[in-house]
Amino acid sequence: MALVPILVASWALGGLYLSLGPSVAANLFGLSSHVIGGLVVTLLCVPASITAFALRGWPTERTLALSATLLLLGTAVGLGGVEANSLTMAASGTALAGVGFGGSALASFGTLARIAEPAERGELFAVAFVISYLAFSIPAVVAGIAATNVGLHETAVVYSTAVIAFSALALAAQRLRTGRARNTGQCGRPATADQ
Repeated sequence: MALVPILVASWALGGLYLSLGPSVAANLFGLSSHVIGGLVVTLLCVPASITAFALRGWPTERTLALSATLLLLGTAVGLGGVEANSLTMAASGTALAGVGFGGSALASFGTLARIAEPAERGELFAVAFVISYLAFSIPAVVAGIAATNVGLHETAVVYSTAVIAFSALALAAQRLRTGRARNTGQCGRPATADQ
């Protein structure tokens, strides 16, 4: 249950960038090139993939806490860039959020693989992917409708704020989970995300 907020935050972030990212670049920042629209998605996904590779040996608890923090900070910086009409700030926030995005995927699914017995992993991963795909798709569909009816700027602000809120909830859940593990005396070598 402690992983649900970070699954929702990270996959909703992916939905935000894949659904609204190119439109925000084109309409709010005045960048009309389709290449720029693709670069918005690249700015999120390249840091995510590099992070997933680079942090594969880190303890999952540390990776989850760092990822939740970077999802929150990166989305907040990106939102600040939208509000200040600063392309540099928005791009920096996107890359920072991408690091959190990659780390959260690595550690979330690494944790699930570790806590489930081999015969239970398929079922557990299916549930995690249902949660993830719902967090990815439902907000994106709602955002598409809202952008048409309310406006792109307002929709991006509300969507980003929701991702920030779920990231904060994810960070709190990871701290609570880590505190409980310490209080129950679970010690030994911390598991890494690739185990």
